[in-house]
Amino acid sequence: MKDSKLEKLSLSEMSNLLAKRMTRREAISTGSAAGIVVGLIVAGGAGYYAGLSSPSNSKVVTQTQTATQIQTQTLTQTQTVTDSPSGLANVQNVARASVPVTIPLQNGYYKGQELFYILTESSDNSLAQSLTSKTSFRVVYAPAIAEVPSSSLADVFVFTNGVQGSGLLGFQPEVYDGVPGDQGYSPARLFNKVTWASSSTPVELKSADDITANQRDGKLTIEQTGIVFNAPMVKWAGGQIPAADSSELTNETGYGKGQILSIDMSARKVVMKAHRCWAQDGSQVYYIVTDASLEGPAGDLGATFAPKTQEILKTPAASDFFVFVNGIKGPGPGGFQSSVGSSKPGDEDYTPFWRINATSWKDESKAVILESLADLSSYSAVLQTEPMMGGLNVNCPFVEVQ
Repeated sequence: MKDSKLEKLSLSEMSNLLAKRMTRREAISTGSAAGIVVGLIVAGGAGYYAGLSSPSNSKVVTQTQTATQIQTQTLTQTQTVTDSPSGLANVQNVARASVPVTIPLQNGYYKGQELFYILTESSDNSLAQSLTSKTSFRVVYAPAIAEVPSSSLADVFVFTNGVQGSGLLGFQPEVYDGVPGDQGYSPARLFNKVTWASSSTPVELKSADDITANQRDGKLTIEQTGIVFNAPMVKWAGGQIPAADSSELTNETGYGKGQILSIDMSARKVVMKAHRCWAQDGSQVYYIVTDASLEGPAGDLGATFAPKTQEILKTPAASDFFVFVNGIKGPGPGGFQSSVGSSKPGDEDYTPFWRINATSWKDESKAVILESLADLSSYSAVLQTEPMMGGLNVNCPFVEVQ
């Protein structure tokens, strides 16, 4: 079980939490990977990364030259830390701080209108493998998201027979019970199987009301599977995740007010910004912004507002994400060094729903770059961490890119 407390954490509590997480992962090998892991995140706060150049007096810093002098890590990362006039290393310059990631769009219906979404995680391994094969895009097995509370779930209806089409199981497109802007919208979807009776004549249905009406008439059945998958909406009737000001992405682009670089509706693909951070073991990861549980951060970053996901914070379906709000300036969502996550695909407790922890140095002049949970634990005596804005949930699915 994860620590679900939303109150301010003491230094000893943070140290114990991080130590517990590291103990659970001692047997996990970082190894080498064919691709770089990418995650989808929304993070709150102001002062987002506006771009940092690499001046002539910058110095190369590897992991063994930063906080990880404490212990040996398998990953060595090349970055630069720029000296301030006082001699303090106060700017983290990272190559490829932001990169584009292309994700296939799936189509569905809501109240008769077509919508488009992305699929990123499933709480069922077989379904994750099946959807990966269908979409040619890795859908991550994430058993922890089965712990999303019912108050934070929304429904999706998936047809197992009937009219053939582009649906996930080879039949008509899925039907959803809400889109962004609805109070009940959530990217966390409860997988409901819809099966036409052998005596019925299947027709394409485009709303949840039509499905339940046919169920009452005995023409079809609905089975609640208990499976949860993560399906953030990208484009729907009357709206979409906001687009970036430019389709060109550079290290100076930063977070901005929009996360979509381009949408190709004919090819059914979306290209979004991916932002760089570290996983718990020091490996490099990227993430893209999809939705947040608080309206302010969602609006600031050009993300979808999903208030129904706020309750996820109190459950094991949320995982901790440490965002720096002072110290060394850099490409993190708070305008400082890159953030550190507490899980990644392959971990038993991996989840795309992040509990954002504002992390600050008591004395900024002592700040160094921290790249792992072990680093955070080692420096816990001089750090302070507390839930950002009193509690903020973000949707951050991790996916592979080359």
